[in-house]
Amino acid sequence: MAARYAPNVPGTSPDGPTPQSDAAPVSGATPPEIGPRGLTAADLRPVTVPILVSALANLVGGYLWLFLSSCLAIFLTAPMLVLCAFELIYFARAPQMAGRDLDRRGTALGVFEVILGIFNGVSFVCGILVLLNLMKLRERLQTNG
Repeated sequence: MAARYAPNVPGTSPDGPTPQSDAAPVSGATPPEIGPRGLTAADLRPVTVPILVSALANLVGGYLWLFLSSCLAIFLTAPMLVLCAFELIYFARAPQMAGRDLDRRGTALGVFEVILGIFNGVSFVCGILVLLNLMKLRERLQTNG
């Protein structure tokens, strides 16, 4: 027995279901929103990428200070590695964070990056970038509601 298809029903034809298109989305289409804030991944990138770069720089810098210096370097290495861990956690959770948490935690990380930047130049630059980009993101969140 052949199945009967109703006329004028999208996705059906007398020959069987109409195949779906694998075409790329239209260039004017908006990217999907992330989290409850209505932000996209592109909106978070100016904040999360410097944090990831700083985390990697703190990891490498912390171990360099540890292996190339004396026992006094432990006082520099420990904060760098702890900050690296918090930066990686922030980077992983940023898309799901609420706007207020994103701003508050990002600001704290940016300040600590600047403070530890005394001993790690990459972290210093990334901290300044994070703080500046968070100001822009904060303005955007306030205008969007």
